[in-house]
Amino acid sequence: MNEKYDGKRKNVRFETAQNCLGWMCFNTTLLHEFKPQLPVLVIEESLAGCGVIAHLDEPITVGERLIIKIEEHLPMKAQIKMANQVFRNVYHLGLLFDEEKIF
Repeated sequence: MNEKYDGKRKNVRFETAQNCLGWMCFNTTLLHEFKPQLPVLVIEESLAGCGVIAHLDEPITVGERLIIKIEEHLPMKAQIKMANQVFRNVYHLGLLFDEEKIF
């Protein structure tokens, strides 16, 4: 996608409830067996994706696919679109939900 960013978001961002938690799983081959691997703090949500804060021991790659489960919602497939290091091993990740969201 080579669209130039004009500073306007395509989707409205919603504030999350304080301490909104989620879980990420990097094994996307087991679509129906979500196994939480990494707890995350969800800091923003939209219809197309979400922003999370995660403590990562290993490097993460933009474009990497994963599964995320936010509180009581069903697990959703997502792709990492943005990864900014905030502190040592702490990252702000921007996730874009896949077209086929819910299992």
